[in-house]
Amino acid sequence: MKTWQKWALGGAVLIMLLVLLHKPLQRLALNTMIKVVGNDVETVSPHELLAMKEAVLLDTRTDAEYAVSHIGGARKVGYEDFRVEQVKDIDIETPIIVYCSLGARSKEIGKKLQAAGYEEVYNLRGGIFRWIDEGFPVKDENGQLTTKVHPYNWFWGLFAVAGEKSYEP
Repeated sequence: MKTWQKWALGGAVLIMLLVLLHKPLQRLALNTMIKVVGNDVETVSPHELLAMKEAVLLDTRTDAEYAVSHIGGARKVGYEDFRVEQVKDIDIETPIIVYCSLGARSKEIGKKLQAAGYEEVYNLRGGIFRWIDEGFPVKDENGQLTTKVHPYNWFWGLFAVAGEKSYEP
C-alpha cells in the first residue's frame, strides 16, 4: 500500500470514529487541541471570564463567524485585518480577554496586544467552542440567543462539541 493510501485510510478511519463516538471523542479532541494551541498568552476558563467584571472581551473571528454567534458583550476585532489602533480606546491597564473558535487566532492577537503594552491580556481557554460546550449562552448578529456556532471550516468543526454548526446566521 502506498503512503498516500495509508494516510487516506487512516483519515477515513478517524472520521468514522468521530461519527461513531461523536461527543466523547470530540471532547477528547477539543481538550487535546487546547493543549496544542499552547499558552503563550495566559488563559482563563469560561468560569474565570465571568468573574472578571471589568474585562473587555474581544472576538478575533471573521465577520461571518461573529454574525452566527458570539459571546454577549464581545467586541469584534477580527484576525486577518486586526490593528492595535482598533482598541486604542481601551486603557492599557484594563483586563482584555481575546477569543476565537478554539484559541489559536486569539492567542496571536493577544501577543500583539501584549507587544503594544497592554498589561493584562488573557486568551479564553478553548474559545467559543469550550464556552458553548460548558453551557454558556451566545448571541446572534441581532443580539438574540442562539444555539448556532460557526465552525470556521470543516477541520475546526471537528472540535465543535456543542451547538448547531452553521455557516449562515
